[in-house]
Amino acid sequence: MRLAVSRGSLGAMSASTGLWGWTKEYDGPVAILVAVGDLILSGLLLWMTIVSGITFGAPNAAEQADAQRAQDTAQTIWGVWLAAGLLIAAGLRMPRTAMVHLTAMLAVPGAFVVYVAAHS
Repeated sequence: MRLAVSRGSLGAMSASTGLWGWTKEYDGPVAILVAVGDLILSGLLLWMTIVSGITFGAPNAAEQADAQRAQDTAQTIWGVWLAAGLLIAAGLRMPRTAMVHLTAMLAVPGAFVVYVAAHS
């Protein structure tokens, strides 16, 4: 008994191409989606890190500890997201996605460093 498989929005994997053919074919569109997600996540984490240090008046010890925990959490999420994305892209043999992921993840912190250096 054979089951008919219809092509969805990302296409069905046929027996001739398999997973590697699918990943090669959709490396470009996946890279675009990954870049958008990475830029949003990096921007939110950078915002979280900056906002966690804003206090009104001199921060007390509890506020300093809270700010440090928020910064540590943001850094951990960013690092794990970067490493996991690179490992997944490498495992799926999607080099374009891996390079776009790396570039997008480094773009927001890099732009922030350039901005701060230019205005110091």
